[in-house]
Amino acid sequence: DWMLPALSGIEVCRQIRRCRPAVLAGPPSLLSSLMDNPAFSALDFSALDYCICGAEPFPEEARQGLERIIGPGKGMEVYGLTETCGLIAANPCRGRREPGSIGLPLTNTDIRLIAPATGKPSALGQPGEICVDGPQVMAGYHNRPKETRQSFDAAGYFHTGDMAVQDVHGYLRLVDRTMDMIRAGGFTVFSLKVEEVLCRHPAVHRAAAIGAADPEKPETMVVK
Repeated sequence: DWMLPALSGIEVCRQIRRCRPAVLAGPPSLLSSLMDNPAFSALDFSALDYCICGAEPFPEEARQGLERIIGPGKGMEVYGLTETCGLIAANPCRGRREPGSIGLPLTNTDIRLIAPATGKPSALGQPGEICVDGPQVMAGYHNRPKETRQSFDAAGYFHTGDMAVQDVHGYLRLVDRTMDMIRAGGFTVFSLKVEEVLCRHPAVHRAAAIGAADPEKPETMVVK
């Protein structure tokens, strides 16, 4: 295994060529910057079993672009937080992987999707905040009892602040951060979805969507 460090693209490509790793791991932003480097596309990835992607959402267009370089089916998206000491969900190393998802809850890990507006479990296919209980979840923030109380519910589940939907097979897909949801004209707009649509256009390299104050309607927002 070899974790992609914060090195120049040239050095990363040199190390991949020298070590021919079986596993790569890195955030989508780093992987996307490598994809912009012609030397990365020219590498031989036949020895690579999979590339672990995490730490931030991976736009579908960019994810497909990565697999065109490293090989189809080799991208393996995972999900975790500092507060969970690593991962709480991942696509299987061996077995069915669901492209564009963060996979399934890990062993002994219980994940609930809770609708922020109601505090109740979300219906199948409907977005909800990822709340998790498991042996890897922290006991609390050091010397910050208030923040700890705010982060855990009465059942002991840690609220991650990330929104996801779950399909009938249990695979989870991130849709946004709760703080990044945009309330525009009475609708809830997920910034990640807007970014994915923008990135499909050949003239768009990368995109970020935020909510900005609507000058005509101060009580609502516009997508910017």
